[in-house]
Amino acid sequence: MRPLKLTMQAFGPYKNVQTLDFRELKNNRLFLIHGTTGAGKTTILDAICYALYGDTSGKERTGSQMRSESADPDRTKQDVFDFARGTKCYRALWGPLQHTAAT
Repeated sequence: MRPLKLTMQAFGPYKNVQTLDFRELKNNRLFLIHGTTGAGKTTILDAICYALYGDTSGKERTGSQMRSESADPDRTKQDVFDFARGTKCYRALWGPLQHTAAT
């Protein structure tokens, strides 16, 4: 499997739409996800795993816990993962469970 693009919205620390375009890596098969503590590195892996398998990486968080606390309450939590396997391209789309405060 080759990652192509990951788009997250209101997911983890990403309150707005955040897109990672893995196609910029071209033929480089090895890459590093780095940043300061709390920058959202694990969230990238969580979003990929949730899109593919319906569960976060390491099972430390559930999908309902991945809603960004700083996102606008009207913004839907969502992640979209585009990937290729061989010559075929696929898209995995998940809108994880969301808990909203009662008014």
